[in-house]
Amino acid sequence: MEPNSSHGLIGRYRSVDNEHFIYNDGPLEGYAVSDTGEHFAFSCLEILSGMLWHWTLIPVTSTSKPVSDIVEAARSSPPEFWVSILEDNRDETPHVSECRMVG
Repeated sequence: MEPNSSHGLIGRYRSVDNEHFIYNDGPLEGYAVSDTGEHFAFSCLEILSGMLWHWTLIPVTSTSKPVSDIVEAARSSPPEFWVSILEDNRDETPHVSECRMVG
């Protein structure tokens, strides 16, 4: 089973800028825009094979840098906020939990 991409990316976020999109049986990193117009660099980590994924979305004003550089910079200097999403497909009914984290 792959991460739920039936909504474009996950939930209210959709992928943009295919130049920086890395895909390997599911989206791993790239740029996304929310349904409110906010732009994010995203990174996805598979926790349990085919069942559980953690998405990290970091707000950006530009899509000119590689996502890996943005994620690395956020580790050393956390942004004002970021979005953490847990996608859980372990049950028959998939669940998505989203939390806006404040740094």
